[in-house]
Amino acid sequence: MIPALALFWNGAICSVYGYLFLANPGFLLSNYYGTSQEIDSVSGSICRYYGATLLCLAFLFLHYIPFKEKQGPGLRLGMMLSGAYVVVAAYRVVLEKDVASAGAIAAANKTMILQGITLVLSYVGFKAAPKAEKKKKK
Repeated sequence: MIPALALFWNGAICSVYGYLFLANPGFLLSNYYGTSQEIDSVSGSICRYYGATLLCLAFLFLHYIPFKEKQGPGLRLGMMLSGAYVVVAAYRVVLEKDVASAGAIAAANKTMILQGITLVLSYVGFKAAPKAEKKKKK
């Protein structure tokens, strides 16, 4: 139950962010930064590629829910993804605090909170997931 919930959480987060990055990145970034954000053509394209990638990851997370043997590897992927996001956001908050805007620091803090929760939930789900049986080599 816990691994399925953790996979659902990862899938839901990736789905929402994937849709917003794909359909309306300016809205997402404006809400995260607290001020209106203009998205140029190149940035918009990068956001859309990133959104498509997140939707693919969301499909994987949600697809693994009924397959008990795939839940552990799916949650390992979730931990790597969330862990990477937390590290990048922490870098921004700690090492770029003097050069980044207040909005950028606020956005990084929001990312650390959301992805930190996702990382912990993925870890708990990973530990509770059934272990795959090792196949004996002949």
